[in-house]
Amino acid sequence: MEPNLELPNFMRPISDSIECVDTYSMGLFSCLKVKLKLQRRISYHLTQTYLPTILIVSVSWVTFWLSVEAVPARVSLGITTLLTMTTLIGGAKQGLPAVSYIKALDVWMGTCTFFVFSTLLEYVVVSKTSRRKVALLVTMPSSGSAGHGVPRSSTMSPGPRFEHQYSPPGTAKSPSQNNFRPQKLNGHCDYDVESPVAEAYPRPGPTKVVLTPAQQAKRIDIIARVLFPSMFGAFNFVYWTYYLLQSWEEAG
Repeated sequence: MEPNLELPNFMRPISDSIECVDTYSMGLFSCLKVKLKLQRRISYHLTQTYLPTILIVSVSWVTFWLSVEAVPARVSLGITTLLTMTTLIGGAKQGLPAVSYIKALDVWMGTCTFFVFSTLLEYVVVSKTSRRKVALLVTMPSSGSAGHGVPRSSTMSPGPRFEHQYSPPGTAKSPSQNNFRPQKLNGHCDYDVESPVAEAYPRPGPTKVVLTPAQQAKRIDIIARVLFPSMFGAFNFVYWTYYLLQSWEEAG
């Protein structure tokens, strides 16, 4: 074989000649078989297919930073990126042979199209959530400084000491007489844990927050800003690891 032989979009083919004997109707005849092993150049598809599709998928995530009320901007951006992906798929398949099995490029294009289409579905969910008329009750973890209460005897500042005074039923007194009785104690102010002052402090535990429909929609967008890039990054890791290892094994 010619040592300078080259094919477009392929590396130099690896040839292997085999002498054989085949049986025909006229008898046995010697033959010579040549096996050519072709390896496609990835640089062409890397610049013409992979990098453009990565940019299109990344551009589709801009909708997560737009306001929920910006309906024309979000819808037009999603439809434009989806149509651009369709055009790139058609252009990439023109130079590839028509085969019955699934190629690596088909897996890449199909997954990128799914991510772009998912941004449109995400906006449908966000738009539907923002138009709801029911608020959502969400349990939020309490901060560490909010739930400690006041100890039974803790020095606060110089001043009087207040003690809780119990009043039997039917002998209600004024709030000042029924709750506290000031006493001096070495110039310090001590609080009793059973007093209304100690009960005013929140106890440790989760707090419940009511989210309006607009806040719920904003929360979905915030989650999508992290979820979509993370999933696409994980897909890239699995995709390139699998196919690069497979190509190295075939070359070796």
